[in-house]
Amino acid sequence: MSLKKPLCPYCRKELSDANIVDLYASQGCDTCGYGQEITGKIEIHCDNCEKLIYVKEFTDRPNG
Repeated sequence: MSLKKPLCPYCRKELSDANIVDLYASQGCDTCGYGQEITGKIEIHCDNCEKLIYVKEFTDRPNG
């Protein structure tokens, strides 16, 4: 059984592997705290139609 990749909501083409990695990016681990100091913004554009399909913003989270 093969898993299908997510589709761009605009052009309906499969997202690239790089798009999928960015889509599932997180701000670190809640259990161990690794990566929680990361701040920034990820904008995901479809590699086919180049439209902006998702924005993730990471801000400082309080420890604990």
